[in-house]
Amino acid sequence: MALCAGCYDFEETIVLAPDLSGSITILVTIYQDENDPGTSREEFASQRDEIVGQMKEQAGQQIPEGVRLAQLDLEWLDEHRSVFRMEIEFDHIRKLQDIKPAEAAEGEDPPTEPAVPDFEIVEKEDRWVIRHRLGEKGAGQDLVPKEAYEGRTFVFSMRSQAKVLSHNGEAIGPEVRWQKKMTEIVTTNADIWAEWEIAKE
Repeated sequence: MALCAGCYDFEETIVLAPDLSGSITILVTIYQDENDPGTSREEFASQRDEIVGQMKEQAGQQIPEGVRLAQLDLEWLDEHRSVFRMEIEFDHIRKLQDIKPAEAAEGEDPPTEPAVPDFEIVEKEDRWVIRHRLGEKGAGQDLVPKEAYEGRTFVFSMRSQAKVLSHNGEAIGPEVRWQKKMTEIVTTNADIWAEWEIAKE
């Protein structure tokens, strides 16, 4: 099952409770090259457990105390598409800053599979400042041609029962949303951040 590095549609949602505990759900549609013969349901099923096991092992290395892996799964849609689902739960939003970046084993290429998200958390006197990296400078430029990302999107949503003081996203109903084209994500000349501030209790 050859996954096309970068040929993804991302949907990521963080939900915050009043005490700033919460969850992050990641839904990634993974596309294989249309010129590839594709992966049958039977072939997918024969490889799924090994791939999911590797992803769980990687996530387990990244997730700190106070953060739990609630779900991780991979589902076949058709010969050229599969869906990756991951949900993590956390005791307090400050725990997210302890998530470790995905690392390659010695002599291996960096991981291209979806990984646990990257956050920076700053505590101030009356608020928490949260930054979530959506795109990293130069991260995808050498993986596949830019054209492979055409039509793909990264959508990050935040729903909070705690008071949101400010954000650099777009307020849509009960949530704040950040939506970027994958072509922008992988060719950015600077890191792209979703930023918001939440009042302390």
